[in-house]
Amino acid sequence: MAETPIIKEGNNGFLSVDKQRKKRKKLSPNPNVIGIRIFQMIVLRSEKKNKEKLKSSFSLVNFHIFANYSK
Repeated sequence: MAETPIIKEGNNGFLSVDKQRKKRKKLSPNPNVIGIRIFQMIVLRSEKKNKEKLKSSFSLVNFHIFANYSK
């Protein structure tokens, strides 16, 4: 891993505008990463909600298949 260079502050502790922009760019992660994280959170949330629904719907589907084939 490459070390990120330490940003030295000016005399009165304020960064110049250009340096502030650079710092902001470094801190902000890749937009794709943010999208993926949001997507993962949504998937996890929906999985928790739908687990019971899925179980019941799968058992219904299996029952229908079994009922139709056993005729």
